[in-house]
Amino acid sequence: MIFIRYKIVLLILTIIFISNFNISPAYSNDDALTFYQKGMELQKYGKYIEAQSYYEKSLRIYQKSNSIEGISANLNNIGLIHSFIGQYDKALLYLIQSLEIKKENNFPPQSIALSLNNIGFIYDSIGEYENAVIFYEEALKIDRGINDPLDIATDLNNIGAAYNSSGSHEKAIPYLEEALKVFRKLNKMDSISVGLNNLGEVYRTLSIYEKALSLYEEALKIDRGLNLPQNIAIRLNNIGVVYTSINQYEKALYCFEESLKIRRELNIPQDIIQSLNNIGSVYESLGQKDKALSCYEESLKISKELDIPKNTT
Repeated sequence: MIFIRYKIVLLILTIIFISNFNISPAYSNDDALTFYQKGMELQKYGKYIEAQSYYEKSLRIYQKSNSIEGISANLNNIGLIHSFIGQYDKALLYLIQSLEIKKENNFPPQSIALSLNNIGFIYDSIGEYENAVIFYEEALKIDRGINDPLDIATDLNNIGAAYNSSGSHEKAIPYLEEALKVFRKLNKMDSISVGLNNLGEVYRTLSIYEKALSLYEEALKIDRGLNLPQNIAIRLNNIGVVYTSINQYEKALYCFEESLKIRRELNIPQDIIQSLNNIGSVYESLGQKDKALSCYEESLKISKELDIPKNTT
C-alpha cells in the first residue's frame, strides 16, 4: 500500500549530529536556499543519498543564522529520506519530537496536521494500524477546519490505505474513492496516481484482479508522463503481483525485472529486496529453483546488511 509522503518531518537528533560539522562563514542564507532546492530536485527523482547531502549543507548554514524556517524545511526532507529507505523506528522518534516542538512554538495548524500525518505513516509502515488511523484522523480534523481540499483528500487517502492494510478492505474503499474524486477535481496528477494505486491494492486484495490491473495501469501511465522513476517501479511491481496472482508468470517476471532495473539505478535497498523476492517467487513457480535461490540469496544478503526483515511482496 502506498501512502502520500510529502509531509513535514523535523529530525531533532539530526540537528545534534549535523551541528558537529563545520560550515564556511562565507555561506549565506541564499546559498542555503540553493542547496535546499538542489536537494528537492534530487529527491524528486529518487536520488535520496545525494539529496540528503545537500539538505545537510543547507541545514548547517541555516543553523548558523538561526533561521527556524530553514532548519525546519531541511529537517523535514532529511526525515522523509529516512522513511523512504525504511528507517522507521528512527523516523518515528524524530517525528514525535518534531510534533512537540511545533506545538511548543505555535506552528500553524496545517503544519501540525502534516506532522500528525507523517507519524501516522510511520505507524502504518510498522504495522500499527490503529495508531496510524488515530493520527490520520486527528490530522483530518485539523484539515477540515482549515478547509484545504488537497490536504483533506490526502488524509482520506491515508486513512483508507491504513484500513486496507489492517484487513478492513471494504471500509477502505469509500475513503479512497472520496480522496481520488478530489484529486481528479484538483487535477493533481501525482496524487491521482497514488489514489489509483491504493484503490488497486484494495481490489487486488479482494481478488478482483481485472479492476486492480486497470487501476495500476492508469497510475503507471500517469507516472511515466511525470517521469517519476520510483513510482514507475512501484506500479510495475504491483502489476507484476497481479499477474502472479492469475498465474501469468512470464508477464509478471517482465514487470518485476523492469521494476528491479529502475530500483537498482535508484539504489534503494529495501525496494531492491522486494523486487528480488518477487522475482524469486516467480522463478520458483516456474520450477527454476536455481534462479529463485540466487534471487533469495541476494535479497537476504542485502537484508542482513541493512538489519531489516525479509519482505516477500
